Amino acid sequence: MYSISVRRICYLFFLFFFLSFLLSSNVNADVRDDERLILQELYNATMRVVPSIIVSKYLDWTSPTTDHCTWTGISCDGEGRVSRLIVKGSVMKGSLPSSLGGLARIQYLDLSLNNLEGTLPDVLSTMTVLDYVDISSNLLLSGTIPPTPPSVTTLHLFFTR
Repeated sequence: MYSISVRRICYLFFLFFFLSFLLSSNVNADVRDDERLILQELYNATMRVVPSIIVSKYLDWTSPTTDHCTWTGISCDGEGRVSRLIVKGSVMKGSLPSSLGGLARIQYLDLSLNNLEGTLPDVLSTMTVLDYVDISSNLLLSGTIPPTPPSVTTLHLFFTR
């Protein structure tokens, strides 16, 4: 009788961990898909109108099959979540989409030397592990700077309005 109870407990223990693994894999895949869509939205909002010779290095952002962690200017952490976004000097033009705040694990954000316009989305304050932000040399950015998370140690704003 004792061995049946232990066997049952072992079975339930194994089942619990197996289901936990399956659920966490699906959640991680969903988050990665969401991040991919956010990056594609950024591309559509700011790079589709840029001369093709410059944007051609970012064409991998439009591929439905390549892993977004291999895209130009993107680095990911060990779980495949976006940790660095560097599109310095890509001549981005337009406004940043508010969905950018969905990149919750981003630590390094360099959008400098572009033609971004409008205001910075307030959702930047939700990026709680953000450490470095460079939005310098975007002459058309205006308005107030949204609150930055306490984790930000470097913020470059030169040549913005």
